[in-house]
Parts: sequence; structure tokens; C-alpha cells
Amino acid sequence: MIKLFRKIRQKLLTENKFSKYLIYAIGEIVLVVIGILIALSINNWNELRKANDREHSLYQNILIDLENEDVRLNSALGQYKQHSDAYYHIYYETNYDSTSNRYNALRWHNIFDFIVSNKHKNNISEITNNNIIELLNEKANIESNVLQANQNFNDFKDDIIIPFFIRHRIYDSNKAFQSEKYKFSPLLDNNFILNDRLKSLDASAEFDQILVELKIKTSYAIVTLQGLIKKNSEISMALREELEKK
Repeated sequence: MIKLFRKIRQKLLTENKFSKYLIYAIGEIVLVVIGILIALSINNWNELRKANDREHSLYQNILIDLENEDVRLNSALGQYKQHSDAYYHIYYETNYDSTSNRYNALRWHNIFDFIVSNKHKNNISEITNNNIIELLNEKANIESNVLQANQNFNDFKDDIIIPFFIRHRIYDSNKAFQSEKYKFSPLLDNNFILNDRLKSLDASAEFDQILVELKIKTSYAIVTLQGLIKKNSEISMALREELEKK
């Protein structure tokens, strides 16, 4: 093809047909430009297709991780509800059950993390759907509230409850050290809280105030977790809708 164009140019020049040569040259330039534009368009189309494929693959991965994250969040929610149930029972109880481990809930912490944010925070820029971006930003804001609520809950245990237990000698040290050495689970399963000391005159008034604060912190943590679970559901729905369009 290039040889053919060269022969045509040479023929026009030898025949002194400059005007026709000029028109031909311009036409040839136009063809080259059109070819370049077509090549660029094909390349851009291929890049766009690859970007779309990566984005849809990201959607699928986020969906899987949302499902796994919800398992953790619902477990954390269940733990907070167990804490709340224990606080209510302790506050209203009239007959103390020394075999129950619900009193251990007074000092144990809650620990969990967020799978989606940890794994995909660097990939959010690949998402082009504004609705999904907005939902993920809302999720990040709720996560911040959940983390703060959980941190406040755990800090209260460390800063207030544990010193209170030690100060009023609430722990049954004999029972705690009767559990198997190096094992943590017996401490979870067996009650080593001395209820009579919690209900004693010098501790009961302060303990009631602690229960109130625990109720507040636990209730707020439950509300934020429920909000996050709901937001995850909205994100999952939006992701599925996008994947179905492909």
C-alpha cells in the first residue's frame, strides 16, 4: 500500500501536475490521521473494556467480602446484646446465681474489624458509579462511629470497671486461680465475680452508676452496628444491580 502511494506521488510530480499532487498529499494526510484516530479509538475502547472488567471484578470481590464482614458484624452485635441482657439481669436480679458467667460480661471487651475497608480502600478510585461511591463513603462514616463506640466501651472497662473491681475486691481470686494454667477459656466460662461485694453498701451505689453508663455505651454500640449492617445491605443491593447490567 505504501509503495502504491509512493508511485502515485512520483507520477504526479513527473507529470508536473502539482495541484493534483497537493490535493493527493492532503488526502493522504487525512487518511493517515483517520487511521491514527481509528487506532486510538480501538485502543481507548480496549482500555475502557479492561477498566469495566476490573470494576466489575472489584464489585464481585466487595460483595463476597461484605457477606463475610456481615458475619463478623452480626457476631459483634450478638455479643453487645448479650452484654446488654447481662446488665439488665444483674440490675434487676433478686437471687444471685453463683454458677452463671453473665457477670464476666462486666469486664470483657469486644474486638472486631471491617473487611471491606481494610481490603479495598485503595481500589475505591476504580469505581465510577456515583451511587456506589456515595454509599461507600456513608459506610466509612458509620464505621467511624462504630469504632468510636467500641473504643469507648472498651476504654470504660479498662479505666473504670477494672479499677472498681480491684478497689472493692470484686474478684474471687481463689476461683480464678483454680482454672487450668495457661488456659483462657475457663475464665470465660466460670464466674469469678463476688456478687455479695457488688451488692455491698460501699459498692452498690457506685456499681449502679456503672451499670447505667454500660447501658448507654452498649445501646449506642448496638445502634451503630445495626446502622452499618443496614448500609452494607444497601451497598450489596447496588452492587448486584450494577453486575446485572453487564
